[in-house]
Amino acid sequence: MVIDLDATHQTFEPLYDKNGTVHVLSRLSFEANPGDLCRVIYGPSGYIAIPFETAAPVFFVGYIKNQCYAGGLQWIHIGGHIQSILLGMEAEGARFVEIRDGHISYANDRFGSRYAFAAINHVDGSGMADITMFPREICDDAC
Repeated sequence: MVIDLDATHQTFEPLYDKNGTVHVLSRLSFEANPGDLCRVIYGPSGYIAIPFETAAPVFFVGYIKNQCYAGGLQWIHIGGHIQSILLGMEAEGARFVEIRDGHISYANDRFGSRYAFAAINHVDGSGMADITMFPREICDDAC
């Protein structure tokens, strides 16, 4: 399947890039900056990116690569490798990044939990990390 990267319409089809990353075309409900995390939910006409702090019962965790304004369409990164994301020093030694009760936390469980959305590959001395995001839906405790 070929997906037009300059598409001006929404689609439910994810983009599986040759470098192993997964993206979904989402309409943003807020102004986003490169490096922001967001929640990606299903809408009636495609995916919608909402602020990370906004509650949603079922969502993907998304990573925004480019500046985008509210109402704009953008391919949001939901799976695969991300290099140099700021997680902070508390992530050092952890294996997984989770979202619990709307907040990011870190876990050392051997296999992760149902809240895990990424594996931590490396954290440097400044809190910058390389992670691999899992392209899966997260379901909060209400599910």
